[in-house]
Amino acid sequence: EDRAYIADLGVKFAKSGQEYEAIYRNKSDKQNEYHVIHAYGRHVDTEGGRLAVVWYTDETNVIKKSKEAGAVGGEDIITRLEKLLQANKEKTENNYESLTGLPNLPYFFQLAGAGTGKMAAMGKRGLIAFFDFLGMTAFNRRFGFEVGTQLLLDFSQILAKYFTAENCTRVGGNYFAVYDEYTEEFQSKLEKVVEETATLHDGKSIPISVGVYVFEPDQSLSPGMGFDFAKEASAINKGSHESVIRYYDDELKKKAAQRNYVINNFERALEEHWIQAYYQAIIRSVNGAVCSEEALARWIDPDTGMLSPAEFIPVLENAHLLYKLDLYMVEQ
Repeated sequence: EDRAYIADLGVKFAKSGQEYEAIYRNKSDKQNEYHVIHAYGRHVDTEGGRLAVVWYTDETNVIKKSKEAGAVGGEDIITRLEKLLQANKEKTENNYESLTGLPNLPYFFQLAGAGTGKMAAMGKRGLIAFFDFLGMTAFNRRFGFEVGTQLLLDFSQILAKYFTAENCTRVGGNYFAVYDEYTEEFQSKLEKVVEETATLHDGKSIPISVGVYVFEPDQSLSPGMGFDFAKEASAINKGSHESVIRYYDDELKKKAAQRNYVINNFERALEEHWIQAYYQAIIRSVNGAVCSEEALARWIDPDTGMLSPAEFIPVLENAHLLYKLDLYMVEQ
């Protein structure tokens, strides 16, 4: 959590030119306990250009000696450091995901909104990519939750490597997302992420489904909506046993429009009897005689014409509305 906080401060220090101050806990390989490090930095203009100067102080011994001796002069240092530690903790809890140290989803949406908005102002296209590990439950059963957790941690580092930590988030569970600029290099970066993920833990990895939504420069769409579209593109690959990258395209856009139409007009379709019962005979094969019949739901829309059951049954099922159709068909 301290690492994520420092990374965030470091980026702002580099971009803004403001002063830098951070306090964090650090333990090297040669140390048995964490040390309290106090870092301070500023920018210095020289004839050769601007320099970023940061210096570090190990405050651990100062704190220990001050507390042991009860020194009055040391209390100011301790109080200041403790306040900074608390501020770091609060900022981390508010803005960063606990497991990976990446920005949490609300903070990610803030960063993505600012980032893609800046791209749009420059006539560039931003994007949101959604990552879903396929078969995570089975992986955890086979190798254990500890290995599964390590897989997620390692994957978060791969994402940060190619997209920087401030452009990534862990949504929760085994879901991740990034925002980036849509360039020729982006597809290459995605492919490298997939390749490196496949080799984690000597191949003890699982495929990932990647969905991508690309914003148009003149499109006033929130990062949250782009996230939903990228997630929808990713969900198309749920049944796959290998890593797949899928962009949100016209085909998916058409399906989304169809789904929204069904959801928004379902109640009206029941009230105005757009959905009708079509009876299909069931014939006994022994004698060829009709022995029964089944009632099939057919949506005959006044605007769009006949809707196939494949177009509205799955939509109603996913929206937990199918029971209303069952009751309606019984009445018919």
